[in-house]
Amino acid sequence: MALRPISNAEELAKIPVNEEVLVELPAGVTGEDTPSKAATDTKPETDVEALKRQFDASIANERRLREQREQELAAERQRRQQADENAARFQEERLKSNKDSLDAALEGAQAEEEAATVALQQAHDAGDTAAIAKTQQRLARAAARVVQVERAQSDYEASAAVTRQAPITERKPAPAGNVLDQMRADPNLLPTEKEWIEKHPETLLDRNKNMELGVAHNKAVAKGLSRGSDAYFSFINDFMGYAVEDDANGNTNVSAPVSRGSSAQVNGGGDNRIHLSAEQREMARTMGISDIQMAQGVQRLAQEKRNNPEKYAIRN
Repeated sequence: MALRPISNAEELAKIPVNEEVLVELPAGVTGEDTPSKAATDTKPETDVEALKRQFDASIANERRLREQREQELAAERQRRQQADENAARFQEERLKSNKDSLDAALEGAQAEEEAATVALQQAHDAGDTAAIAKTQQRLARAAARVVQVERAQSDYEASAAVTRQAPITERKPAPAGNVLDQMRADPNLLPTEKEWIEKHPETLLDRNKNMELGVAHNKAVAKGLSRGSDAYFSFINDFMGYAVEDDANGNTNVSAPVSRGSSAQVNGGGDNRIHLSAEQREMARTMGISDIQMAQGVQRLAQEKRNNPEKYAIRN
């Protein structure tokens, strides 16, 4: 449903902050059009008053810049903390998933060993020498499998303990070229898996994404999906939040998901209609400004980008 343009500050304030809005500013007016004191005051300004006004404006600007910098530092600390928490969570989930897989493998091996023991006893009771020989081989294989899985469990527990003890922030990724080259040369990866990773190198180069991919793979395998199959990749894409779109030729393009309402829009119907996302409205509340003031800032930025596109050009 299309948003209704709203120009009244009180009406905007009544809309829950977690909802997006369409702010309608007065036509031809931006946040920079507010008359200054010098333009509206008809009383002549003395040199002392002018100096005091300039001094007050300078102090206010310094305060604003300092507060802005403090907010940016706080946001960066929060981002890093959240990144570490996400990394720890994905790591723990991956470790738990691997442990569950080993536990299930051990349970299956022990069940096979137990069944082979029962079959061997039955063969002895029946005096069936051929069955005895066959079940002895079966029992030996089952016992070897149990030992193999138990050894894998022991190795895993030691590795997991080291992983948990190492600080997340000190785990530096290998150089991009080395990681991708190793992936391309890995004989254990299917061609389709290598192709998918080539399209999403961040799943190797980014610690959080790599952990998330490990969890997604384990869950896909647990569901019985074959590696490299369409169903497997469909599950991986859904789990990791990659958007799947069909182009005009019917080919499927997989791309990174677009973040919800992360950027402002100046809507059709005139530059005086500004779309504010829920995130921007929350940011406005944090900064202590109204939706209209935030919209004026968005309008000024859009105008500046049009006037100076080189400044905002993305360079590779």
